[in-house]
Parts: sequence; C-alpha cells; structure tokens
Amino acid sequence: MIILQALKKWLGGACVWFTAASLVMLLIGILFLPNMDYIATLSYLLFFPFGLCMSCAGMLLRAERIAPTWRILLHFVITLASFILFVFLPSGVTLTLPFIFFFLLLFSIIYWIIIGVLHILRTKKQSGGSKRV
Repeated sequence: MIILQALKKWLGGACVWFTAASLVMLLIGILFLPNMDYIATLSYLLFFPFGLCMSCAGMLLRAERIAPTWRILLHFVITLASFILFVFLPSGVTLTLPFIFFFLLLFSIIYWIIIGVLHILRTKKQSGGSKRV
C-alpha cells in the first residue's frame, strides 16, 4: 500500500511538472518565436521524463530520513541533470565552453536563491512568523 501511495505521488508530481514545463515552453515560444514552431515533438515528449525526475527530486527533498544537506544536494544534482538531459540538450543549442560555464553558473545561482528563499519562508512558518511586541 505504501508503494502504491508513493507511486501515485510520484506520477502525480510528474504530471504537474509536465504540464508546467509544457505551458512555460509554449509561452516562451509565443512570446519570443512567433513565426516558428514552438516545441519540437521530441522535445515535447521529453518533458515527461523531465517531470518524473523533478517529481523524484521533490520527493527526496521532502524525505525526512535523509539529512537536510544531502536532500538539498541530491535535489540540486537531479534537477540540474534532468534539465540538461531532457530540456537543454534536445533544444539543439550549440555548446561552447563559455556557454556551458555561464549556463551552469546561472542555473546554480537561480537554484540556490530559490532554495534560500524557501528555507527562510519555511523557518518563519515553523517559528510562528514575526511576533510583535
């Protein structure tokens, strides 16, 4: 029963990520590429394995049995790897060393800012928010 619940949670999360990734890419296509095809079929189909990986990463991030540092590092690695494998590489961008370095730096900065903000919000929520004197 626990395995079925975990599988249901994993697939449900993957569907949410698939929908979100599809909508974001369609929106980017509409805004920036009005005269072109928005998403190639293969790239679109790869959003589901991306969603599966992101859902797994989210489940690991919420796993209480794993130390918080390892949860965040695992989440970062899975997120980065899934983005590179299922979104970035199929896009057909020409890869040069400066571009790869810039991409990794930008991705890392955005990721750690989001994780930091979420950590601050979670800490405030657990401590009961700000208390007025």
